[in-house]
Amino acid sequence: MTRRLVAILLAIVLLNCPTALACGPFTLEAIFVHTVHPTYPLAQFAAGRIGVVQPSYARSYLYTAYGYLSGRNFSSSEQKAMVELWKERLEFSADSNPEYWSKAWLEARKKVAGVQERGAIDVYRNREKPNEYENYVNCNKDSFDTAAATLNERIAKYGAASPALQSWVAAQDVVFSNCASGTAIPEPLSATDDALMRADRTYQIAAANFYATNFDEARKGFEIIAADNSSPWARTAPYLIARTLVRKASIGSPEQKDESLRAAESQLTKILADKNLAQLRPQLGWIDDLLKDGRPYVWGDTMSLADCVMYHPLWVMDQLAYERIALIPNHIRQWMDCIAARGHGTFTPMTVLEAIAVAAAAEPEPPLPSEILEGDPTVGEMISVTPLDYGRDNPSIGMLISIDARRVALQHNNERTGPATVHFPRFGYNVRPVST
Repeated sequence: MTRRLVAILLAIVLLNCPTALACGPFTLEAIFVHTVHPTYPLAQFAAGRIGVVQPSYARSYLYTAYGYLSGRNFSSSEQKAMVELWKERLEFSADSNPEYWSKAWLEARKKVAGVQERGAIDVYRNREKPNEYENYVNCNKDSFDTAAATLNERIAKYGAASPALQSWVAAQDVVFSNCASGTAIPEPLSATDDALMRADRTYQIAAANFYATNFDEARKGFEIIAADNSSPWARTAPYLIARTLVRKASIGSPEQKDESLRAAESQLTKILADKNLAQLRPQLGWIDDLLKDGRPYVWGDTMSLADCVMYHPLWVMDQLAYERIALIPNHIRQWMDCIAARGHGTFTPMTVLEAIAVAAAAEPEPPLPSEILEGDPTVGEMISVTPLDYGRDNPSIGMLISIDARRVALQHNNERTGPATVHFPRFGYNVRPVST
């Protein structure tokens, strides 16, 4: 009887015990230093209190630490985004579980008449390599959220019973069918279909190629979208071009990795240049107003310092983007071409020894008259001239021979060149006696 009672009690315990992990044993362990993430609260780390950085930290923490150690400050919104990302990864909430990522999309598609329900979408795609097998996240949560938000907008515009929306959902289902496997591509729409629907379909085709690992086709598709200012996806497409190149470098053949990464860097640099130049719209408007009357230069028929000052930053933006920035108005572009056509003058190549010989044979011009202001060193004193922005550890030192409110000149004496006068502007430089 006792054995039977014990067996019954044991069965009850076994049948009603909570779920447990089938591995162990587990023991308590004192943690003095976190090796994967910084010490809590993470908001302090995001704000710049990085402490002693461990090389074993996850890359997102190392990126933040590198930013602060490089002199960069993250804005409050950037700090908030970083903390939210870290919390999501550490807490692994339902929203961070890939099984739930497609929920918003699946709920949105139920609103369209005639669309059959479907189950959760597998976001992992397998990749086989020689002697290796791995999988990776192919469709991120943002993909499903964007699809759901776009579909809700299209329902508001066309109505849930629209046949065009049924086709739209079917095409998006094809896109997401490539998340886990497959290479299915939606059919393009005809030229007689609704313009917005055609723009969406072009985007869906490019996205389907991306998830199907047809990266060259995906890139071509996103480039077409980026060039179409009427497309609602035109502003997103430049980023997706870069993302396609990075993905190709990550999981494509090893031979193309470096080339794809260089192309991605070039594309991202172009995006940053466009973004930075967009902040110059007011200034571009002012310059455009000056040049609208057809004058060749800012102040008329003669090139001046004003042209050089205005031309230089715009030329730099072109160089960073590796192309002529489209945001620059035609009047300004014609003016820039006019300045560029002047070239860089004529010059004769010279070796270092030849330059030293020329300097040794020449005599400095007589110094300009000085106008010494209060606090200035006196002519004849040994002074140092140091830039205020960079090069502060390498000042120029010599005898002061001329100074006023706008400029300063000092004289160097070198056994190979003899006396040489070096001129500096006062603005942006610190001038002081070497004794202080």
